Amino acid sequence: MGRMQNPCGQAPEAGMPHFQTKTYDMTNHAFSYRWMGQIQIICSNSGGAIRTILATLVFGLLFAAPAWARWPSLAWTVVEQEVDMLEFVLPSRTPAGERLLMAQKHTDMLHRASIWFQLMGFPAPYQINQEREFKLTTGDRYLAFLKDDSSQISSSHNKAGRMFLASNPGFLRPVSKLDHLMEPAAVHELFHAIQRNRTYRFPDRLLPGPPECRNPPFDNNTGEGLGALDWLTEGTAAYIQIRWLEKTHGYRYGHPFKDSHRANWVRYFDQPLDWGSLPPNLRNSAAKGDSLISQYKTQGLGWWCSYGTWYFWYAMGEMLGSKQANDHRRQTYLHYIFKQPGPSGKTGLAQVDAGLKNAANIFDVISVYQGGLFNLYPLFVARYLDDDRFYEHLKNVTLASPDLYKASSAQSGGPLQPIASRAWRLRIQLPDDSADSIPYTIRIVLETPDDAHREALHLIVDRKVISPPPDPTALYSYTTQSSRRLRNEEGEIELLVRVANVARDAAETKEADFTLRVEVEGFYGEEADKSWVDQAAGELPPGFDIQGPDLFWNCTGGTKARASFTLMTPDSTATDLERMPPQMEQNIKSDFKLAESKLKELVDKGISTPLSPDELKALQSHVEDQIATAMAGQAGAIIDAGVGKLRAKNETTLSAQFSGNHGTKACQMMLRATLPGPSGGAQTLTGDQFSVSVIPTQTLRLQQLIALAPQGEDKWGLCDDENDACMTPELILEHAEPKHLAGSFRFQVVREDEHGEPIEYQTVSGYFNSTSTHTDQDSGLLNHLNRITNTVTGDIPWTNPALPGGSTFMQKNQTPKD
Repeated sequence: MGRMQNPCGQAPEAGMPHFQTKTYDMTNHAFSYRWMGQIQIICSNSGGAIRTILATLVFGLLFAAPAWARWPSLAWTVVEQEVDMLEFVLPSRTPAGERLLMAQKHTDMLHRASIWFQLMGFPAPYQINQEREFKLTTGDRYLAFLKDDSSQISSSHNKAGRMFLASNPGFLRPVSKLDHLMEPAAVHELFHAIQRNRTYRFPDRLLPGPPECRNPPFDNNTGEGLGALDWLTEGTAAYIQIRWLEKTHGYRYGHPFKDSHRANWVRYFDQPLDWGSLPPNLRNSAAKGDSLISQYKTQGLGWWCSYGTWYFWYAMGEMLGSKQANDHRRQTYLHYIFKQPGPSGKTGLAQVDAGLKNAANIFDVISVYQGGLFNLYPLFVARYLDDDRFYEHLKNVTLASPDLYKASSAQSGGPLQPIASRAWRLRIQLPDDSADSIPYTIRIVLETPDDAHREALHLIVDRKVISPPPDPTALYSYTTQSSRRLRNEEGEIELLVRVANVARDAAETKEADFTLRVEVEGFYGEEADKSWVDQAAGELPPGFDIQGPDLFWNCTGGTKARASFTLMTPDSTATDLERMPPQMEQNIKSDFKLAESKLKELVDKGISTPLSPDELKALQSHVEDQIATAMAGQAGAIIDAGVGKLRAKNETTLSAQFSGNHGTKACQMMLRATLPGPSGGAQTLTGDQFSVSVIPTQTLRLQQLIALAPQGEDKWGLCDDENDACMTPELILEHAEPKHLAGSFRFQVVREDEHGEPIEYQTVSGYFNSTSTHTDQDSGLLNHLNRITNTVTGDIPWTNPALPGGSTFMQKNQTPKD
């Protein structure tokens, strides 16, 4: 398009605006627009010279968007309410005085919001024009009404396309927190009008919503009140209202439960996402005439089940879009929900689930945000609901070491409802970690009695969603160590644990029973559950003890002793080997998902990244192809052959470590034995069928062990079989099962001179009696390695990719961090 012609007949002066055509790329939707300079020119002759004076320059936007995004008008008129309390239609009246200022403020806000919504591609609102008609032509304006009752802070929009806007004094001059929150109520109601656009398939009549949230009561005749879809319709409108406040004020609004001081709507999220409930002290409070609701309003909190769901939609916008203020995907993802052919079912869960999947596909989001509610809801719980105040029935649990805590759905309120969560705040009181102390192991296990519910239950620890093992027979668990956790002011380790329930097809999620087990160590010198321990072992005291001639043969632990043991039967070892390839593959995928998330965070913050998203995808594809090729070739054949050989063996390996003290120093007793037969059980071993050793310090560095070890004639070593003076070593196993290990041992050590001649003999004897929370499912080598190594910092790098919860790309000696 050419340059503007100067109306005074002269060539345009330098700096005079041109018509400019630009393109705005909004995630696969290109919107062209023109800046139109509306210029008032004043021409005058002075001294024979023509001077052009630019008096005013006002810029507007004219959009050339897809058909469903073109609005017939962006202009609004706000007049006095046309209907009285008896529903008689009254003539339109132009507001006067201060009410005129209110009308003008609403008009300006609706105009700016209309431009914003049209820019984002939302369809035009279902709204009457100045003639009370829905068909708008050139020059028409949308019509809204100023409410007569100036005491009300709320606004509304109904299915007749009529918008009624608040006229309370706090709107014109906001003072309180609530005034500031409700100031853009017109934007909220405009979004309701957009929701009613005929391209969105919403019913005119809504089913009643949750009984304990029906305030005001649902009216079956008018279809007004809190309905079953309000978590979606009101929740998203409240979310848009919050985004508008952020857009116009340039801040992040925040949530009251995360220490924001701004007014807001709140709700609990351990209730179903789509079927919330008021706190007990607020249920029917309006009917009782108490002042609780007024009290909360004074604090800037509105306990509304549906409005409080805004925080979920807020999180979805940041996951499917970003945290950047100018990223319209944060709002436009809602379009893909509302255009679904729903709602399917009472609350529209299927519609929301399908819309989230569609938006993720259109926006080409990273893999962790794909899959609809099945992936997004647990991430929402993990990353956004990370404060205790989000949960009505949060359970506080204090543990020591060793300790065991069990919870079940029956003990914590019944089966877990669909699209809901349950929460526990764990406070674990442990001695401080020091350079020579042994870290404490903490394991959390989630189980369900019904395998059909296993996939739908998600274990969440702090801000992590824990990936379940690919083998359905393996335990779904999370393991960490005290050395990797920060302490609170009281020196405790804190964990916020949640269980979320959402199926891959969210609308088909069923209520689920579960059990949650928290183990501090998981192996106990005292009986964790007396039903597990056969009374035949009662003669041995709980714990362990080994007594010998020096610190390399002395270590003891009583009822609080820590241990880790495993029986590696032919079958369990073969099963571990079978589990390793799929576990390795899943860990690698999890690592790439983590890398994707970190990369997205950096990009959102405008920080340069070592790899582009496309390069990361290419790397992942290459690694996965290499693994697939290996498993289809020689590596897979070796594993298959190894599984067969292992199952054909007729011996079982016992491996155990016991942590205790020698004086003030930490020490460990190590036991290893080869048991004949394909299982454990009570038996007696002699000779070289077993070995016992003591590590007198936590550090496993060879140089330090050599420095500590006595030399020459002071060194005590095992009596070998060639020395006839040595007694026959003996290990008596009273119990050798995954849940219980008990027995005693006796052997000799000898001190020799420089020529290898015996100087002195001493007897080393000891016992052990430890119970375990483990079962046949997790008694194998992989779990044992997961306990005695730090799988994240890479103490045994070659095992990490195959360990449950192990990581492939983490580097050694990183700062401890989850």
